[in-house]
Amino acid sequence: MLLLMASIEAVFQVDLHRRVERRLKDRASTALRRYHRRLTGKKRRIEVEGILDEWKSSVAGIAESIGQLKQAIAYRHWLAHGRYWVQHSGLNNPDLLDFWNRWISVEQRIAVDFEFPLQ
Repeated sequence: MLLLMASIEAVFQVDLHRRVERRLKDRASTALRRYHRRLTGKKRRIEVEGILDEWKSSVAGIAESIGQLKQAIAYRHWLAHGRYWVQHSGLNNPDLLDFWNRWISVEQRIAVDFEFPLQ
C-alpha cells in the first residue's frame, strides 16, 4: 500500500514539474504553474494534496474522486508516520484494490481532458 501511494504521489509530482518546464497553456498546466511559482518563491515544499486541489479546480466532475484519493494519501501518511501522526483519514482497514480503484478513476478522468501523466 505504501509503495502504491508513493508511486501515485510521484506521478503527480513529476507531471507538475514537466508542466512547469514545458509551459503548456491549458488551464490545468497554467494553474499548476501558478501553484508551483507561489510555493517555490516562498521556499515551501510542494505537497501532493495541493497538486490534487489544483487538478480538482481545473477538471470538471473530478472533485469526489480527488477527495477519495486525498483520503487515501492521508491514510498513507498515517501508515508511514503513524507514531507521530493521528489517523484522521476516516479509512479503517482499506484494501489495496480500493486504493488502486481510486487512482484509476482519477487518472482516467484527467486523461479525458488533458495528456496525463505528461510524458
